[in-house]
Parts: sequence; C-alpha cells; structure tokens
Amino acid sequence: KGAGAIVAERNGEMLGCVITSLLEGDLYFGRLSVLPSARGLGLARRLVEAVEAEARTRGMAGVRLGVRVVLTDNQRLFKSLGYREISREAHPGFDYPTSINMRKSLQD
Repeated sequence: KGAGAIVAERNGEMLGCVITSLLEGDLYFGRLSVLPSARGLGLARRLVEAVEAEARTRGMAGVRLGVRVVLTDNQRLFKSLGYREISREAHPGFDYPTSINMRKSLQD
C-alpha cells in the first residue's frame, strides 16, 4: 500500500524513473535511474523534487532514501538537496556498511 513510481519522459520515451513507498510516516524512494543518454540533463534532481512534491501532497513528515556507499556522486546530489545521513547498513553477505540511509525533513 502506498507504493508507486514517478517517471521522467520525453515524447513518450521513458528517460528515468524512481520507485516510492511508505516508511514510518515518510515517503521512501529507491531505484532512482536515468538512461545513460539522458544523464546530465538534471533529471535525477527533478525526479527527487517530484518525490518531495508527492510527499508534501500526502502530508508526509519527510523523505527517505538508501544509497550505496560506492555511489559518491549520488550521495553528493542528495546532500546538495538537503538530505542527511541517518544510518548505515550492510547488505546480506557483507560485514561492513554497503548502504547509507538518508532523510530530509519536510517540516522546516
């Protein structure tokens, strides 16, 4: 319940998407993806902004995401948009953190 997707498209061609779900009073997003041919156009930023707009429409307290530790460019993007690290976790089979959980409050 509460799961969905936001799609970025141009002329009927899907260029990017993000999956959303509810998590403890926040809107969570994951699997943010943009086609290689569409990178550098600001689509990732616009998809995140669309998630935030959806969360505000629903009256959610904040937005959360998980990003892999190795994806430093993605981490920089999320930090520039106001997301802060709240925890780290290891994927199954790893004994060290592989994912960073981040959150942005929408109640400021």
